[in-house]
Amino acid sequence: MNTAAHVSCSVVIATLDRVESLRVVLDCLQAQTRPPLEILIAVAGDPSALTAHLATRPPGIPTRLVESAVKSSALQRNQAAELASADVIVFLDDDIEFAGDLFARVLAHFDRMSDGELGALSPRIANTGRDAPGRLTLWYYRLQAGYPDPDYGGRLFGPGINCFPVFSSQGPELVRSDWLPSTCLFMRC
Repeated sequence: MNTAAHVSCSVVIATLDRVESLRVVLDCLQAQTRPPLEILIAVAGDPSALTAHLATRPPGIPTRLVESAVKSSALQRNQAAELASADVIVFLDDDIEFAGDLFARVLAHFDRMSDGELGALSPRIANTGRDAPGRLTLWYYRLQAGYPDPDYGGRLFGPGINCFPVFSSQGPELVRSDWLPSTCLFMRC
């Protein structure tokens, strides 16, 4: 069991000239009942508009811009993640909205788990979903993965096959994930 009272988290956001949508994400972060330790924004393109916007925001969560010469959300995320200093990295897209208790609810799972027990969680994304695969697809996934799984949701296996998490209406709000499926992922460092 984790002996620390609470794990800390760093937020990593990759963006490219999307100040208005990023403003909404920053407002959601500012409203968290359990705020992150820091926000790292990996920006490709011209950072001047974002720098000007950050200067107008009220003081709060320490925020750093990480300038990236490459316009690649994956590479930008990696560049910023290398600078993260918390126990958990939260990867966010630059165009989402979420409730003020999201971090408290998800990080509580990390608080209760030992370091090796829980690697990553992907919260349910409203208005999205993926049906469970059919028998033929499950057979193919089983062949590629080399192990059985009920739906391979949130899994990364075989020669780079990744599947979006499957959220059934009666299923859990959080699912384990092996990769960054989209929008939001909490991952232990």
